[in-house]
Amino acid sequence: MIERDAGSMHGLGELYCYDTALRIGAFLGLMPERVHLHAGTRDGAVALGFDPDRRSIGLRQLPEAFWDLEAYEAEDLLSIYKELLKNV
Repeated sequence: MIERDAGSMHGLGELYCYDTALRIGAFLGLMPERVHLHAGTRDGAVALGFDPDRRSIGLRQLPEAFWDLEAYEAEDLLSIYKELLKNV
């Protein structure tokens, strides 16, 4: 719904939609079960060999070091360390 209603507004991109949906979900006690790809997160996933057109990745599809994380934590790491992952 966020993507449909706000995603087409000028200046609001996929990161805004993800962050908004994450916060609403957290308020409702609903956390993501998959790593959603957007902006920097997508760059990190591509560095690990994933298709840039994917919308999400299951945690078990990522390297084993990610498996003990929550999906939103893995999303953060892919985004924060995207440049380092390009060198792995």
